[in-house]
Amino acid sequence: MIYKIKLHNEAADDLYDLAFVIRENYHAPLTAQKYTKELFDTINSLKIFPAAFPVCTQKSVLEHYGHTTRRINYKKKAILYTIVNNTVVVLRIIPANTIT
Repeated sequence: MIYKIKLHNEAADDLYDLAFVIRENYHAPLTAQKYTKELFDTINSLKIFPAAFPVCTQKSVLEHYGHTTRRINYKKKAILYTIVNNTVVVLRIIPANTIT
């Protein structure tokens, strides 16, 4: 089964903000483009078998995103997502070190 990918509004904002910071604050437009492409590649990898990653047990994830939230990392970012029927819903893209 191939799952659909849906970015929640907050995840889309996270992605936009991340690209903006890399492009504008660090004056690195090519790096921003490469980073976001690779991040999207990681997200798209969830189309095949999103349940391969376990449900998160960290307290902050459980409190803010619920008991069905899963996590995949890309570099220093945590991609938080849930599976609803045949859709992977990406909830947030946040710094991995902020999860406790």
